[in-house]
Amino acid sequence: MGCCRKELLFAFIIMLTSFNFGFIISYPSPVLPYYTSIWNISPLHAIAFNAISSLTACFGTYVNTFLFKFVGRKIVAFIIAIFTMISWGLLFLISEKRFWVGIIARGLLGISLGASSSLSPLYLSEIAPPEQKGFYGSFNAEGIIMSIMIMFIASDFFKPWILNIVGMVPCFIQSCLIWFVPETNSPQMFKEEGQNTIRESFCQMKTIKVFAVALSAIVVQQLTAPNAILTNLNSLLIDAKVPIKPGIAGSIIMAGQLISIFASAALVDKLGRRIMWLLSGIFTCATLAIYGVNMKLKWNPFIALVMIFLYQLAFGLAIGPMPWYLAPQMVPSAFSGLAASLNSTINWLLSFGTIFAYGPLNNAMGELGSFVLFASIALLGGIYGFFAFKDSTTKENSEDEAEYQPQVDTDALEGYL
Repeated sequence: MGCCRKELLFAFIIMLTSFNFGFIISYPSPVLPYYTSIWNISPLHAIAFNAISSLTACFGTYVNTFLFKFVGRKIVAFIIAIFTMISWGLLFLISEKRFWVGIIARGLLGISLGASSSLSPLYLSEIAPPEQKGFYGSFNAEGIIMSIMIMFIASDFFKPWILNIVGMVPCFIQSCLIWFVPETNSPQMFKEEGQNTIRESFCQMKTIKVFAVALSAIVVQQLTAPNAILTNLNSLLIDAKVPIKPGIAGSIIMAGQLISIFASAALVDKLGRRIMWLLSGIFTCATLAIYGVNMKLKWNPFIALVMIFLYQLAFGLAIGPMPWYLAPQMVPSAFSGLAASLNSTINWLLSFGTIFAYGPLNNAMGELGSFVLFASIALLGGIYGFFAFKDSTTKENSEDEAEYQPQVDTDALEGYL
């Protein structure tokens, strides 16, 4: 194992890409209410400021696929970091009359969001030692949750222009340190594999099946309503009359997922993906169902708050972090970049869809009906994953996946530290 291996230091640098993800998606939650309270902003502009990043993120996922044809992973990470810093900088120009600049900046940040959400899990999976892929894969989700917590806490004490600087900091640090991380899959490596062999491999039923199974994990994740919960978090905290600031309360709730992600990182390579996924599905189902019943019967707002915390805890065991690294780990190495891009695209399309469908779904089925539906998907998804996914803990499956993974140049590793 070893807590001081070089790959762990490289993983921390790559993990800074995940901070882009967390900062960008959490930014509107505290900032938009502030702007609407001091400026006369139309509802349409407010919705655009909030939602446009999810739409442009779908295009951002394919920025990586395009760039990977010409440069390696760390060059792409550097480009994303610089582009993200520039996009955050545009938000300094926002004003009541120039609110459209903020919408454009959010759209550009959405491109970075999509690119970051596919690059980080991919690069982490490739840099990870074969026996610790689950542990390293969890770094992506840990970075996302930690950055959301930082943004929530900072928003209680600082104005938006300070939050812009907060968003720029990890980009600046990564742009300086990424050069110490070895390359894992450059265009030269890709060419050596042979284009004809790659095309033939993709057309094989085995490869198509692996793609379908790997990408199905993100579908289950998004249909368990993580974004529907988060977008209603502020109103829930108000209803519960929590005697602390919303940002701090939101950070406490998100800490539930962070705790379970750390636990998952330590356990997934020992217990295996299948057990962790099943446990996550069962407990996610239970918390969503109890939450729905509580809202229907109006037991106590505090119960709803606890259920959301426990939901984040259950979600973080596997359904939250695992889909991000399953796709690049399970597919052949020649298609790992494409798998990561498709994974992110499916995520953002479903994220956008579930947020907008949540209201009409509640109107049609009631809040209890909606959450029973989400709970059912979590349970069925947990059972499905138990039978469909492979464990990397067995010798046979470890060898299968090792065959798919790119080999990091060990001589290059020695040259960096």
